[in-house]
Amino acid sequence: MKLLSFIVLLLSIATPTTRAQDTPTREPQYPLKTQRMIYTDAEIATARQNVAKYKSAKKVSDELLHTADRWADMSDDQLRSLLTSSKVPRAFDVSTAGCPHCGHAIFEKAGQYGWIIDPEHPFKVKCPNCGSVYPSNDYSSYYNSGFKDKKGWDTPYVDDGWGWKDPKTGEKYWFVAFYNHWMYLRNLVPGINAMSKAYLLTGDKHYAHKAAVALERIAEVYPAMDYENQSRYGEMMKAIGSHYPGKIVNHIWECGLVTSLAQSYDAVWETLDSDADLQKSLAKTGPQIRSFIEANLLEDAIDSVLDGKIQGNFGMHQEAMTTLALARQYGDHDKWLGGMITRNTSSPDNLGLEYALYDRVFRDGVPSETSPEYNFIWIRAISSYAPLLQRAGYDVFALPKTHRLYDAYLEQIIARNFNADLGDSGTVWGGLATTAPTIPAAAFHAYKDQRFADFLGSLGAAGEKGFKTFESLLSPPIMSTATTRPTQPSRLLDGYGLGILNNPADSIADSMYYGWRAGHGHFDRLGFELFAQGVPLMPDLGYPDEMNDFVPGIYTWSKNTISHNCVVVDAHRQTANVPGTVELFANSPFARIIDVEAKETYPQCSSYRRAMLMVDTGAADSYFVDFFTVAGGHEHDYSLHGPPGAFSSTGGTWSDPQPGTLAGKDVPLGAIYDQPSLNAKTGYHDYTGSGFQHLTHVRTLQSGEPVAEWQYEKKHRAHLRIRVLPQEGQTLLLAEARVSPVKYPQILHYLIARRTGENLTSRFVSIIEPYGSTPIIDSATQIMTGSVSAVEVKRDKDRDLLIYDPAGTDKNIDGVETDAQAAVVTFNKAGEATRVFFAGGSFLKVGGKSYTANALTGTVTSTDPQNTQVRVKISSSIDPATLVGRVVHFENDLHRTAHPITAARIDDNDLVLTTQDDLFVGRIHVTKTIGSTVLTQTPLPITTIYPGTLLTDASLNPVGRVKEVSPGKIQLTEPVKDQSLPTNQDAWLVNVGPGDQLKVPSLFWWTR
Repeated sequence: MKLLSFIVLLLSIATPTTRAQDTPTREPQYPLKTQRMIYTDAEIATARQNVAKYKSAKKVSDELLHTADRWADMSDDQLRSLLTSSKVPRAFDVSTAGCPHCGHAIFEKAGQYGWIIDPEHPFKVKCPNCGSVYPSNDYSSYYNSGFKDKKGWDTPYVDDGWGWKDPKTGEKYWFVAFYNHWMYLRNLVPGINAMSKAYLLTGDKHYAHKAAVALERIAEVYPAMDYENQSRYGEMMKAIGSHYPGKIVNHIWECGLVTSLAQSYDAVWETLDSDADLQKSLAKTGPQIRSFIEANLLEDAIDSVLDGKIQGNFGMHQEAMTTLALARQYGDHDKWLGGMITRNTSSPDNLGLEYALYDRVFRDGVPSETSPEYNFIWIRAISSYAPLLQRAGYDVFALPKTHRLYDAYLEQIIARNFNADLGDSGTVWGGLATTAPTIPAAAFHAYKDQRFADFLGSLGAAGEKGFKTFESLLSPPIMSTATTRPTQPSRLLDGYGLGILNNPADSIADSMYYGWRAGHGHFDRLGFELFAQGVPLMPDLGYPDEMNDFVPGIYTWSKNTISHNCVVVDAHRQTANVPGTVELFANSPFARIIDVEAKETYPQCSSYRRAMLMVDTGAADSYFVDFFTVAGGHEHDYSLHGPPGAFSSTGGTWSDPQPGTLAGKDVPLGAIYDQPSLNAKTGYHDYTGSGFQHLTHVRTLQSGEPVAEWQYEKKHRAHLRIRVLPQEGQTLLLAEARVSPVKYPQILHYLIARRTGENLTSRFVSIIEPYGSTPIIDSATQIMTGSVSAVEVKRDKDRDLLIYDPAGTDKNIDGVETDAQAAVVTFNKAGEATRVFFAGGSFLKVGGKSYTANALTGTVTSTDPQNTQVRVKISSSIDPATLVGRVVHFENDLHRTAHPITAARIDDNDLVLTTQDDLFVGRIHVTKTIGSTVLTQTPLPITTIYPGTLLTDASLNPVGRVKEVSPGKIQLTEPVKDQSLPTNQDAWLVNVGPGDQLKVPSLFWWTR
């Protein structure tokens, strides 16, 4: 539509005299703003220089100006009319049922929020799949008439703002509210922000005027905004006895909305005193307009952050508060900003960083949201608000744990190009959870660490090409010649609970998760992903269809254990939430292993343990042997899947597909057969069933030993083969499932091994082979089963013997004698051993040769957690250099923990180890001590990681061993000695303490 007709149509939407009004209620509580605080004059001058000098900077500027012009070309009344009052509800979704005409097809076409909205068609939504437009009535005239004029209310799809209810199904569709929500969030607020930044780049006050018009209008309506009582989701949550606060939008997304508005005001506030047109139209002076906006928008939003109406994932509301406080300039900064550093509160989401970085971030620097996508919110937010806090006198970058956040950001990169798609993160296609250049740029500016500049280079965001966002314009380019990310070794992030095995080229990798599960985690402890050939060949399924209690497939499938590469016990998802314990982690130039016991995941199990052994067959090829041991329960389902793409199976005879699903021939797709009481009104969050109802076309192996094969859909050269080796009483099944029940229709093929029986013990063994054009394995045979497993793998001219024995007993298998927990021996065609690897044992004999290695033990005498050092009285001599890069274990009666070592030395006959990760695992403020009980209001949400840790006083003097942690209470194994833990002072939780036993498993490798 031409601009003129666009303007004419907008004039019909609303006028100032007919617009529904809200009445502001506030006067400013502090002196009016006198200085721009978020964007300095020096930064703006740099931005203009960059735009003039660099093509990529000019491209950013041109794109921003294009967006700004779309809104700046409107008249003031048109722009104000789009900013609706609080009387118009908001909804981030129309309905979980999709489109009234084409149903869920809309989600497959355009995702969950894909409805088309356009200011030229006010309060209308258009289905991108079938083209249907809703509602059928004229809501615009209804709104503009003060909710009196009901044009078109005799049509089929009438929405009065509170949704249209389908008379057949009772499902409610929120057309008007969806338009209103996304017009604010995706269109108007970004438009205002673009106009304000356009003013900074150009000095053109026309942009500033339009931004000020919109900001003043938002200040009119903002105090009355109350998402909990004015939204679809607020209504739904009330129906189940809960609540969901917010302002214009929900409390999480409101963080970004008010951050953007605060930036906008800071950019243009200086123009209001000279804006005669604005003053005339509002009949106010410049100071009166500024007073109005600062009171009714900025101060109201600040209060909303404080009372929880604006609160997101950790970091989001902190970013909002920082931006609001600086935009407001004057106020109670000790409360608003200082508390973000020092606050001790019972609310985990509002802890000051001095506590939160230890109580809500694991010792390796990974936040505790489980999902990388959500964990990186912490780092992205800090990257944004920490530089602003420095201007207010608070230095977040100076906190030691902040640096570790950024280090862990790099350490979580797998096979150079991926993050694990754990929990609510990513997609089945894989990739990095965030490529936001603001994160490495902030780290580089703070720490001058070239690794972060090189990461920007790998993103194509360094040097002259480095301008990607408005914020990147504010400083000179960061220089790097890097174009790829560096290789990393196999590594363990034991605080988080992520083990990564990869070849020396870092081109093939396996990542196994065994950590604590947060709200954005899935029920997939000991699940893994495999990356090879530049793609995820055994991917997690990524972010579910949506993220709320009222979508069944989230809990029955996407979060459920069966959808992951894992074992389901007794046809129920995993229940308990206790991290696994690393029993062995060892790396060599050609073989490596991770072995984790997580028996508390299923309370009925005495063992729930996975060991993955990786063997390289060349610089670019490797395979994996997976040993999954389960003891307890009556049914074990070992579930593996490949990527989207073509699937085939050779070497076996399968039955025809059965009707129904894996849950039974009479159980239809998606039916909640095992908890039928759950429904859309109560929500599905409490589902603990099997999820088997999502697996269809179930076939049973009738004979043979099949090889399952997948070809990656988007890269046909990438292949995966899996052989599940036989064991007594094992049934092998094939099944199909969608990536997600609604949004992602790609079909995944599952290979499932099932065993049943009372007091069941199973060890599932599979050979997992990623390859390019030619397979690398000719055959794989299990030659010993039971407590000791041995597998023979034949490939071209070589033969590998792989042994797994968690008990480390003496054994002789096919001419190999050893007591190792894990071993790999490669033989050539002549039967000669050409490679030997073993770990967790003292010897291996083969071909008349004997190889030995010693474990190291000792007793911890002291710790220096500030320098991440542990002093150990060792039982035997050792070259400390051999420990650098290794993973060592510390244990006592209550826990066993693993730490990577970065430095080691001998000092006065003691071994002094420097750990890569923190020794601090918690910080509290002591309220009171009663015997062996320490009371605190400081939240320690990750309660299950603390048994066995050491409590110290503020000076790091040992106080006692932690027995257990519950809300507000730390129970020690012994009573606290008098005066050893003063009240109203801080105390620390340390992962290793005096008396703990050091254990370093043996490791040996040799190649001809």
